[in-house]
Amino acid sequence: DQIELLRERGFEEIDLRCGRLQETPLHLAARHGKVDAARSLLRCGANPMLVDDDGKTVLHLSIHPVSTLELLTLFL
Repeated sequence: DQIELLRERGFEEIDLRCGRLQETPLHLAARHGKVDAARSLLRCGANPMLVDDDGKTVLHLSIHPVSTLELLTLFL
């Protein structure tokens, strides 16, 4: 997939922070209910224990109306 392709081509900052809350790509995937992206990021070594500037981990963000049980269980 595209995330793994970036990794193969030398992109090493899988936990790069961005935005006002300094979220990682895994935070964004969790916030928007993107199970496949979250799974790929975890396979590439993304750290699910990092917190954003609000003190939230991806587990906090996966408890959201757009999330699924499948997404939630990825982070348990």
